[in-house]
Amino acid sequence: MMNYTHILLDVSSRRERAAVCEYALLLAREHHAQVTAVNPGAPDVNNPSRAAARGVAAMDEFEALAQQYPDVAWRRFSATGSWIDTIAQEGLYSDLILTRQFDPNDSPRYAGYDAPVNIALLSGRPVLVVPRADRFSRVGSRVVLAWNASAESARMVCAALPLLVHARAVDIVIVTETPRRPGTVAPVTGDDIGSYLARHRVEASITTVAAGALEVSEVLLSVVADKGGDLLCMGAYGHARLRKLVVGATSRALMRNMMVPTLVAC
Repeated sequence: MMNYTHILLDVSSRRERAAVCEYALLLAREHHAQVTAVNPGAPDVNNPSRAAARGVAAMDEFEALAQQYPDVAWRRFSATGSWIDTIAQEGLYSDLILTRQFDPNDSPRYAGYDAPVNIALLSGRPVLVVPRADRFSRVGSRVVLAWNASAESARMVCAALPLLVHARAVDIVIVTETPRRPGTVAPVTGDDIGSYLARHRVEASITTVAAGALEVSEVLLSVVADKGGDLLCMGAYGHARLRKLVVGATSRALMRNMMVPTLVAC
């Protein structure tokens, strides 16, 4: 069975750090994967000892939790520098990156709700984002997979396969818009992606929902709630323009309003 073998875990958030640590350890146990906990952070020029103490505290908290999972291999790694660049660089050598949803009351070095998508763009790796407001005891039991027949969603499906083969239920959701998304030459159906998943021994149902006057992000969040999903997988649109990373509106809205852990791939 397909598994992730190495998970990079960002432990730099100050608030509710245990939630993302526990989620990573649960996922690692299910996939027999190693977890590398990294705490990237720019030095505090006004109080370097305080910054160092925060970094040690973050790693100590992770280690205390990791010791409750004796069957999970893990290591800790500290780095100094740009948060996004450090995570993206270390993520090059991982199968999956885990981080927590942006919290406006957290460390100022965070780059906003777009940060996970930017990390996915820079690293080429899927990023799994854990909401800041809750803890989750299940890892991808019922997965909602957002499909729009784009290159981004195709890459997302490949990146999510280790999660999909472990899931008890997978729901492919297609949100139709009027007018149709630019570049789409025919209505999107789920038959082909359903067949692709079946070849990987993933059985999936297909749901098509008209967006109407709603935003695509609002429809997806509603479907996740209706189906009792505990993981949303989506292809995130983004690109580099004039040395600035630009993230699509749907990706940004889902990163801001997520209710369940959300995997993004670009």
